[in-house]
Amino acid sequence: TVIDSHNCNFDTLITVHQPEKIIIYRDERNTVLPFCPDWRNGSLAIYAEGGTPPYSYSWKDYPQASDSILPDIKEGFYSVTVTDENNCFSDTTFRLKSEHFTCLNIPTAFTPNNDGANDYWDVSYINDDQGEAPFYVVYPHGSIKIYDRWGNLVFTCNDGCHDMWWGQDMKGRDLPADSYHFIIELNDGEGRPPLRGAVTIIR
Repeated sequence: TVIDSHNCNFDTLITVHQPEKIIIYRDERNTVLPFCPDWRNGSLAIYAEGGTPPYSYSWKDYPQASDSILPDIKEGFYSVTVTDENNCFSDTTFRLKSEHFTCLNIPTAFTPNNDGANDYWDVSYINDDQGEAPFYVVYPHGSIKIYDRWGNLVFTCNDGCHDMWWGQDMKGRDLPADSYHFIIELNDGEGRPPLRGAVTIIR
């Protein structure tokens, strides 16, 4: 109600609107998955809607990052806060998963026939420069167990597995051509689950 000096008045109703709540989305088009869990070649991209643009971005544990894209990261959880022009903000956490579930190169078959090619099962680690490193160098506490189709343990190694599997059983006898099941424990202190799969001996 507005009243002037002559006591005249006028009534009206004014509605004050507020911006919509800020919502943060993952930008799938510009997000890049890292090659494997240990590689830092991934990027997490986001975009926001609502509030009053322009926005500013703050990534937890990455104080130097102030853009909507967080580059050079590996698989993991990433928290971000988006603040608009009126200092209204919203925060959330995204999980970035890698393209491959392991950085290990795990052969699916080998031919232990002493011809100098693929004579043993060689599990190696793929570095982010495309080079390879022995399993025991990256996972010095790792272990491997291999079972036949009946569940019998035919090979095991610990402490990084310096010994290669040449397609023999625990007594050094050649195993027949068949598919065998492996369990690889990384034991790297990060609580990763065992890697499971199959490898075939070809003779």
